[in-house]
Amino acid sequence: MAAWLCGRFAFPGPWFTPVGYGRSLIVVAVVAAALVFGIIKLWRARRLWAVALLAVLLVQIYCSFFLPVPKASAFIIWSGDGGAMVIGTLLMLSLYARKSSQIRVGWLRWGFLVIGAAAFADGFATWWAARTNRDAIPFGENEGRGLSDPTVLVYERGFSIPGLVDSYLWTGAICLGVLAVAYVLGLRRERDTSP
Repeated sequence: MAAWLCGRFAFPGPWFTPVGYGRSLIVVAVVAAALVFGIIKLWRARRLWAVALLAVLLVQIYCSFFLPVPKASAFIIWSGDGGAMVIGTLLMLSLYARKSSQIRVGWLRWGFLVIGAAAFADGFATWWAARTNRDAIPFGENEGRGLSDPTVLVYERGFSIPGLVDSYLWTGAICLGVLAVAYVLGLRRERDTSP
């Protein structure tokens, strides 16, 4: 998703996502059109979601046209584990969907909860261990795929090891904070709607 926000072609796969080397106006146009379509569809019924998509559209415009290529590449690489935590959190938040929503009626939220928790835990566990044990950072090469993301970020993109670890830990902490707030608000909503 980070690659798409930066206007690059990407095909998601398990533990490896091939990403195009240059920006593609087709990718920029398709992502922008999808976001605009979502904003228009949500504007009347779910204005808060429409505003959230508008914010994503602004991020997409910035990343596609103004973010320098080296920084865009670093953002895309960083978003492997960082994106797993953020998207995992969003999937877990589906647990709090409205009772009338298809996510809740069709029981999708339980699947999303499990998938989201696994994605979050997979990314966060590595960096939680790395805060006290630098050997937990997966430096080196991926099997047949080239250098690992932390190796590229530290040795080619100039991240410091403490800075990289802290960036992932702060991302995880913010995601956990969002989940805690959603939990408290969910409890309040259930309490207020119960007879």
